[in-house]
Amino acid sequence: MAKYYVRLFIVALIAAFCIFFGVDLASKGVERVQGPTGPAPVKQTAAPPAKTESKPAGVTAHAGAAKPAAGSSAAGQDAKTKQEEPVRSEVTEDTGINRVSNKAGELLQIISYHGIKFIVSILDAIIG
Repeated sequence: MAKYYVRLFIVALIAAFCIFFGVDLASKGVERVQGPTGPAPVKQTAAPPAKTESKPAGVTAHAGAAKPAAGSSAAGQDAKTKQEEPVRSEVTEDTGINRVSNKAGELLQIISYHGIKFIVSILDAIIG
């Protein structure tokens, strides 16, 4: 009976390793294709020096005068950088490399399906 639990524990460790390794590989592949998936890194830029206006003597600001927003210049810079980013267009034509990639993906799906069935049958033979 103790052999059974040792085998079961080893099989569980192997299965857990395979699952975590597969998830790690998949997340690295997604990051390679689509970029980092975590929180975006914060870019700190030096703030431009505050402008001081020199007013002639005797001129005072009105209490009701609108003050410019402190982040208005930063918002303007962000809008400029967003406009400068290139826009990706979707590939709609079926090129040769697309067909080859699709067939390779289908082949990998078939191999993984039958590979999983094979591993399950081996584990069934070991445990059962």
